[in-house]
Amino acid sequence: MFIEQEKLKVQSPPILDIRYLSEESVQSIRDLIGSNNGSIGVLIHPYYREHLETDMVQSALQHNHSLREGKFVSNYPGVIFVFEAILPDDSCFASTKLRLGFLEHESTVCMVPTKSDSPEPRILNGEKEDSEWNNLITIFRRFGVRSLDMGGRLYYTIPTNKHYGCVYVAKKHLLPNFEVNLIPQLCYPDTPSVY
Repeated sequence: MFIEQEKLKVQSPPILDIRYLSEESVQSIRDLIGSNNGSIGVLIHPYYREHLETDMVQSALQHNHSLREGKFVSNYPGVIFVFEAILPDDSCFASTKLRLGFLEHESTVCMVPTKSDSPEPRILNGEKEDSEWNNLITIFRRFGVRSLDMGGRLYYTIPTNKHYGCVYVAKKHLLPNFEVNLIPQLCYPDTPSVY
C-alpha cells in the first residue's frame, strides 16, 4: 500500500501595501511591533538595478546581496517594511512584491511605495518631500515604532567619509524620530562603518 506524505509548509503571511491597510491589519502590525520592542526591519529598494547589470562580477555580487536580503526577510522576527519605487506602469513595485511573495517568511511584510530613484515615500502623493516623510513618520509612530534595522540599495561611502544613496537618505530622514541601525551585510554596494 502506497501512502503519499505531504510536506507541511507554513503559509507565509500576505505581502501588505501601506496605502491599503485595514484597521485589522493596522492593529495586527501594531501588536507585532510591540512584541518586538518597537523594532522593525526596513529594506530600501532590495532589487534595484539587479536586472540591468551586465558585468559578471557585479552581477554575482548583486545576486549574493539578494540572497542576504531574502534571508533577512525569511528570518526577521518582526514586521519588515520594504521601500520600492512606484512607476507609472507599476512594474517595479509589483515585481518586488511578487519576488517577496515567493520567500517563505513568518514575518509580516509591508510595502512602502517610493519615487523612482529615491527613497522618498509616495503614500499620499504629497506635493512636498517633507510632507511624505512626515506621513510615514506619523504612520510609524501610530504603529509604535522605536527603532529600525535597515539595509538595502544603494549605499555609498566616498573617500572623504561622506555617505550617499537611498539607504543613507532614508536614514537621514528617519533618524531624528527613531533609532536607525544600519545592517552592514544588507547595505549595497558599500558597507557602512559604524558611526
